[in-house]
Amino acid sequence: KKFSSGILPPEMIYKLDKGDKNKIKLYFTEKYENDKEKYENDKVLWKKIKPKNTSNCLHSYVVRTFESEQNMYEEASTSTSDSEESNGISLQENVEIVKKGLPFKLVKATEAIDIWAFGVILYSLYTQRTLFQVNVNDDLVDGNTMKELIDWHDEEKQERLEREIEDPALKELLLKILSKEPSNRGTMDDLVNDKFFNELSVTKITAMIVE
Repeated sequence: KKFSSGILPPEMIYKLDKGDKNKIKLYFTEKYENDKEKYENDKVLWKKIKPKNTSNCLHSYVVRTFESEQNMYEEASTSTSDSEESNGISLQENVEIVKKGLPFKLVKATEAIDIWAFGVILYSLYTQRTLFQVNVNDDLVDGNTMKELIDWHDEEKQERLEREIEDPALKELLLKILSKEPSNRGTMDDLVNDKFFNELSVTKITAMIVE
C-alpha cells in the first residue's frame, strides 16, 4: 500500500530519543532475518520510512505507524477499562509493542487524520504550493520539515493563511481543518456542509485549478 507523509498531520510524526533510531532499524530488519531476498527487495521501503535527521543532526523524526487490523481485533476482544487504554489500544498491547522495538505507540486511524489530509490537498490546489516541503513521492523531505510539522501551531497557521488565502470562506475552513489539535478539526459532516462548498460554482472551481 502506498502512503505519503506529506499529507499527514502533526500527531503522526514522532521525535526520536537517543537510541530510538537503532530500535526502529532492528524492528524493521528482524522480521527479514531468515529472508534476505525479501529484505533486499524492501530496501526501498526502508529508505522511505527510516528516521530523518535535522540539518544539525541533533534530532531525528519518523512517521508513526498505524494500528493494524489485528491489533484492532485484539483490542475489541479484550475487556479493558478506560484507564488501561491509550491511543486506541490497551496498555498491555502498548507494552508489548515497545518490547518488540517500536519506541512509539501505534496510532488509530481517525477521521481527524483524513480531514487534515483533505485540508493539505485543498491548500495546495488553491496556492499551487505544498503546505510543507515534499519530494517527488509527496513525502516530507527531511527531518527539518518533519520538525516544522510537529511544531505547527495556531499563530503560524493564522499568519500563513492570512497571507496566502484570499478567499474568506476557504480561509475560515482551512483555519479549522488544519488545526494541530485533532479535536478542533471538526467532523466529516461539518466539512461537507461547510459554507465554502455551498458557495462553490463551476467557475470558481475551474479558477482554483487553472490558476
